[in-house]
Amino acid sequence: MIPTTLSLVVPAAFIHTSWNILLKRAQGGLSFFWFVDILQSLVFAPWIAWVIYRENPALGVVEWFFIVGSAIMHIAYYFFLQRGYRLGNISLVYPIARGSGPMLSSLVAIVFWVNAQAFSEYWVSRRSASEFSA
Repeated sequence: MIPTTLSLVVPAAFIHTSWNILLKRAQGGLSFFWFVDILQSLVFAPWIAWVIYRENPALGVVEWFFIVGSAIMHIAYYFFLQRGYRLGNISLVYPIARGSGPMLSSLVAIVFWVNAQAFSEYWVSRRSASEFSA
């Protein structure tokens, strides 16, 4: 593994695991989530301001749809993670929480990809049929 990549992955894994252990020790408390969210906001606000200033992104309806959708999904994730840590053992909740995100995003991607493929094939077949009948 490239040293730069390793120097980013190892601390990220340590921070992520520590955060989940602290969350479990807090018994999934809502105040802990607020503290973490405020801390994240303070840490990332300068970077976000710099990106907005430098890139000047055009945020239309589609972009705001995805921003709000992502926020809703994170709120749901936090809610269920908090509830899981309050009711279950970290050795059960943590792997399920970590595995459910990739599993759900893969399922959604497959559904959209299959639907996109079916739509594309339907459109191509309709267009080809109309060209031959003309």
